Amino acid sequence: MLSNQKIKFIQSLSRKKFRELHNAYVIEGTKIVETALSVCPEKVRYIFLLEDQLENYDHFKEKVILTDPIRIKKISNHLSPSPVIALLDRGTINNIEIRDHRIKIFLDGVQDPGNVGTIIRTCDWYGIKDIFLSNKCADVYSPKVIQSAMGSHFALNIHRLDINELTEKLPDHLFIGADIDGNPSFSRPNKPIVLCMGSEGSGLSDDVKSTCHSFYRIQGSNNSLAESLNVSVATGILLEKLF
Repeated sequence: MLSNQKIKFIQSLSRKKFRELHNAYVIEGTKIVETALSVCPEKVRYIFLLEDQLENYDHFKEKVILTDPIRIKKISNHLSPSPVIALLDRGTINNIEIRDHRIKIFLDGVQDPGNVGTIIRTCDWYGIKDIFLSNKCADVYSPKVIQSAMGSHFALNIHRLDINELTEKLPDHLFIGADIDGNPSFSRPNKPIVLCMGSEGSGLSDDVKSTCHSFYRIQGSNNSLAESLNVSVATGILLEKLF
């Protein structure tokens, strides 16, 4: 059964400093747990589940810890807990090897975990393999990011580094910034690109703007009351135009 000691340990992983200290994070839900077991089973430390779910995990019995609805609620971050929760090695979504792909994403200070998770999921949809986050972005291992990404973080290399490090690693790439003063009419560049998306409140930082070779914007209605788009929505629209 799930011991009180393990319950306290898993509860501590809701905080970033303990996820980093123990190199672990939690995922919840049958779909995302099954995805983890399919893509990177070696990174799954434990699977906590209710007894009626046991037959679905016959091939991973050595990782299974049975529990009950009261205990599983204590380790869940959801109001309605899933019957399946897993503990993973935090190294699952951090690989320094950059893959060869025409489009990459750089997030500059995107702090809302829901936005970060949605952008990860959108990148997966378009087949993008590398996403880069500045140090001021939300922690990609936080429960809200993981929930929003819906398992798509397993498909990407997710790197955390500043813009200067990135330009050194990708000297042949065209850096394009999303900016309200950018060009509303643009076509797909014939070079590999890094699409830079800024924070929800202040957009791209001066350091990132000084790095960008050009800027694009999404043209909206002249009668719109909205001053800007949600950063995850804007990322999806720009990827559709650039893909």
